[in-house]
Amino acid sequence: MSKRSIGLDIGTNAVRAAEIRHGDTPTVTRLGQVALANGAVVDGEIVEPGDVANALRSLWKDAGFEGKSVRVGIAPSRAIVRTIEMPDIPDNELRQVVGYELSDHVPLEPSETTFGIVPLDKIDTSNGVRRRVLLAAAPLSAVNPMVETIKMAGLKVEAVDVGPLALSRAFRPALMMRADGTQGPSVDAIVSIGGETLLATIAEAGAMLFSRKAISQAGSQLTSRIQDQMSITAELAEITKRRVVTNESRHLVASVNTMTMSVIEEIALEIQESIDYYVSQLNSRPVDRVLLTGGGSLLPGLDRAIADCTGYPTFFGDPFEGFDFQVPGLELEDCSVVATFVASAIGYALGGASGSVPMDLQQRIDKQSLGKKKLAVIALGVASVAGLGYTYMGARSDVAAATDANATVVEETQKVATQIEKLRTASVAAGTLSKSQMRSLVDAAYGLRIDWPASYVGLDALSTPLGISIDSFSGLSSLGSGDAPAAASAAAADPGTAAATPAPVVTAAPGSVMVGSVSFDGNAPTLDSIAEWIRAIENDPRYADVSTPSVSEKVAADKTPDGYTFSAQMFLTDATLIPIPGDPAKADPATTVDPAADAAAQEAQP
Repeated sequence: MSKRSIGLDIGTNAVRAAEIRHGDTPTVTRLGQVALANGAVVDGEIVEPGDVANALRSLWKDAGFEGKSVRVGIAPSRAIVRTIEMPDIPDNELRQVVGYELSDHVPLEPSETTFGIVPLDKIDTSNGVRRRVLLAAAPLSAVNPMVETIKMAGLKVEAVDVGPLALSRAFRPALMMRADGTQGPSVDAIVSIGGETLLATIAEAGAMLFSRKAISQAGSQLTSRIQDQMSITAELAEITKRRVVTNESRHLVASVNTMTMSVIEEIALEIQESIDYYVSQLNSRPVDRVLLTGGGSLLPGLDRAIADCTGYPTFFGDPFEGFDFQVPGLELEDCSVVATFVASAIGYALGGASGSVPMDLQQRIDKQSLGKKKLAVIALGVASVAGLGYTYMGARSDVAAATDANATVVEETQKVATQIEKLRTASVAAGTLSKSQMRSLVDAAYGLRIDWPASYVGLDALSTPLGISIDSFSGLSSLGSGDAPAAASAAAADPGTAAATPAPVVTAAPGSVMVGSVSFDGNAPTLDSIAEWIRAIENDPRYADVSTPSVSEKVAADKTPDGYTFSAQMFLTDATLIPIPGDPAKADPATTVDPAADAAAQEAQP
């Protein structure tokens, strides 16, 4: 009998499940959805486990599911998903190494965190071959209650997956003609729009290339506005928002046009920023089209607005395309609206196929110790903290949360610095690394590491006196990904070879090299304060080329102006790099030592 998998999606308003029979052509054999009581799930957190468990029991009974094992997805707001770069080490060692340095990649306490990885491709950089790895992590406080609730319903959790991977699997790519005359699968920007979250995932032929989430309550806020202004039920407000015209809502449709347009424009702009952020990255692929899914995608006119805003062809994604459909009591032609809601569940189910990329956040950190040689390699790996974005805090963070997150990052950075310093002075056993190789690796690790906490603190120090607050802060390193500046080490010797003398570390003058970029959202009291803030940023040697792609006026509940919200981007200069101990460019001239001569002296010591 062919293997079957059941994907389960626990959303804010409903629980949804899809069963897939795997094979050369996957077959959808069961589909179901049951509404949740209001407040049972809030912002991805199960608040009322009993209500959710009851809904799952009803779902299994109503849809006729027989299997009890499920592949469930954790809410995007509860997980951190990013692509990181690691040394080129074997796949069977990657998880152990990532676990060792987990705190360098996610702002979570390792002992209270569960994570999963997916090895991706290898890339050539100025520091040799590097390995891209998809990392997903979540606090145990988010995963364990969900698993226990599912058990309460009489089900078993086979794997805990993440939304971006599910969306990458769920949609069949189109065949595109490339500029060189060859054909290949489309690169799709898959956008899932929920009541409180917008998730943009870039995928090619089922492989995830990039993901970005935004906390966007535009959809749920619009429903509330329609409900309040029209004095109608929440259900009728939802129908009216989506223009599913009934006898009861027909007379209301025209009156909400102006209310929905502002929401549509906000969503379209968020999608455009997500795609622009991706295509600006090194090694990004040109995007071919936008696919929409999720309940929020049903806003009328949204697809046209996104196409106009982004310039990309925009379609409603069909997760049933390329599948056989054998769901008892359902015909495929009757499932166009259903398809909008079940894409994630189908993607989770597809994760159980034999050739699929596995992900399971139920795995814990491996505490096995690592040897000194491997620690040295890890030290070099720490240099590129995140190849496709290192987010210190989510878009919902306020100033207090930002301060806490920054303190955590500062503490973890100090731990890494301490470990690297231990490596610098460690004795090396015969047959492992030479002293010159050890020093070269350590210097490279220092030279490629951006001081993210200092970058954020410096930005906050410039902003606060002007009345500007930072709501989110994301950083992207361009180091270690084929574009390493002169501030990085010129030679990180191959640990497997015997190099007698390390090349000297060369550092350019601060401000002459761009080593990364940051983007964030903020609030400002006036337009003048934003202009003054831009001037302050431009005069700081740590930052360059600041831009504010979006500025919008806030309106208080009493309809009066209440300041401005804005997004901003800027580059980081090499003045933000962590100083290299003994760097000749920063040392006292009276005590500067030639690096090559110093290395030779070190090698001569017993």
